[in-house]
Amino acid sequence: MIQIIFSLLIQILLVAAGILTVIAAAVGVCIGLGYLVTLIVPLDLFQATVVVGISIGATLLIIQSFFIVSVSDKLTSDAVSRSKKKLPESDQGRFKNLNRKIQNSPCPCGSGKKVKDCCGANS
Repeated sequence: MIQIIFSLLIQILLVAAGILTVIAAAVGVCIGLGYLVTLIVPLDLFQATVVVGISIGATLLIIQSFFIVSVSDKLTSDAVSRSKKKLPESDQGRFKNLNRKIQNSPCPCGSGKKVKDCCGANS
């Protein structure tokens, strides 16, 4: 049990270290690009880094929103096309027999009648 807990803690620490590494790399990129901006525009390093960070963040959000919209459209169109397909003949017969079995089984309401003569009469 202790080994499992220790293993989980190690995995959590490794994931956290990986996340911090990615954040540090992103901050480094923003600072580097911010320095380049200070050479062109009269801003100090902090202001230029903030401008670069916001610009990169906004660009990533726009790209992500386009990706999400395109994926959701594809998933929706796939689901609609799948729902319009007919079952093969072999499956239709199997479900027809299943429907007969359900209709001839005792009604779950407890009346003692068959489903087709009780609650299932309307369907």
